[in-house]
Amino acid sequence: IYYGIDLLPQVWWALVPPSFLLKGNTARYEIEIWLTRHSTAGAEPRRLGTIRGPSDEISVSASEQALVRRQLRRAREHCASCDWYGPTEPPTEKPPYHRVLIGTDSTVWVMRHAASEKSSGGKAKWAEAESRFDIFKLPSAYVGTISGPPGIRPLLVRGDTVLALKKLASGVHTVARLEISWDP
Repeated sequence: IYYGIDLLPQVWWALVPPSFLLKGNTARYEIEIWLTRHSTAGAEPRRLGTIRGPSDEISVSASEQALVRRQLRRAREHCASCDWYGPTEPPTEKPPYHRVLIGTDSTVWVMRHAASEKSSGGKAKWAEAESRFDIFKLPSAYVGTISGPPGIRPLLVRGDTVLALKKLASGVHTVARLEISWDP
């Protein structure tokens, strides 16, 4: 697993109050749900189930591959005195998701990858065309999917409100408050 290199699989975990542990690997849309606290003192964690979602095949553009190729080269150079067991070429498809956020109401927000488009600005850069989330209520009930504006990075979810970092056209990041309107 190679942290800090775009589009490569990442292992992650999150503790969710009062007593859940979520863990996964972005290479597969499978998120394990564990119960960490039982009524019996000293009991081992118990697996409750798995959240599974679609694995959309979203191609990585040539420009995105070039960016990842540079990141891989820098990682190998940084690790020149050790053996490199990582990939030598960037992926051709994006992982099914790249981030999981836990809402204050214990909802699970799975941020899925989307197709990229060339962003405006001085340097040629690619950005995902939208922000897409699958939402689940623990232990694993599917609530729905929402799409939001491109370039947002949610920080906090509380009910129908999302606080997120949003990149402005000037390149400056700002905190935005987004309201979710659910379709009937």
